[in-house]
Amino acid sequence: MSKLNVAVSGNGNVSVSGEITFFTVNDALSFEVLSDKPDVIINLGGVTRSDSSGLALMIHWLREAKEKQINLKFEAIPEKLFALAKVSNLDEIIPIV
Repeated sequence: MSKLNVAVSGNGNVSVSGEITFFTVNDALSFEVLSDKPDVIINLGGVTRSDSSGLALMIHWLREAKEKQINLKFEAIPEKLFALAKVSNLDEIIPIV
């Protein structure tokens, strides 16, 4: 099992790497990924493996962004994670750069 890493840059953008699974998703929830910036991009290009927990995490971040009135977008979503979103009919609500 690979560790999950979440890094927030000075401009407020976020990079996620490693595995997002049932076993690691709580690690991501412990990070304050949404800054005080009005626009945030979460790059998922470093994600090596994900299950439905990855999709749930993305939805969690979208809800949090909406509450904080932050324009959140995702980039470099891994193919399998995007396929899961598509099967769940969530691909239309996930903003992608």
